[in-house]
Amino acid sequence: MKNISRVGLRLFETRAKDYLHDKKKAAGLLKQALSKADSNKGSLSQVWEDMQLLFGLIRDWNSGDYKQIPIGSLLMILGAILYFVSPVDFVSDFIPLTGFIDDAAVVAFTVRQIRHDLQEYKNWKS
Repeated sequence: MKNISRVGLRLFETRAKDYLHDKKKAAGLLKQALSKADSNKGSLSQVWEDMQLLFGLIRDWNSGDYKQIPIGSLLMILGAILYFVSPVDFVSDFIPLTGFIDDAAVVAFTVRQIRHDLQEYKNWKS
């Protein structure tokens, strides 16, 4: 699953660049992700807290309140969110019980890769 996570994330990181310079587009993506996550909370229970952390960081970055996030980490987060909201991914979200496994793997992979930056964000939040 680690390789799928890496490949899936790379595919969406390229698209994520479009969101770096368009705050309205980033806000729309976040709104879409929050809605999808809320509708599928049970299926996402293993990564729920991590997703909320990523969403919060993007919200604070998008508002201009948080600026200490490196561009590479920001692209990974946006790529993971794009992967999550995309109807086209490695395991269809419509498959009962397994549809969000790949999404959870991408989130977990992202969190592992940028754990230092996420800790910095947590420290800033508290």
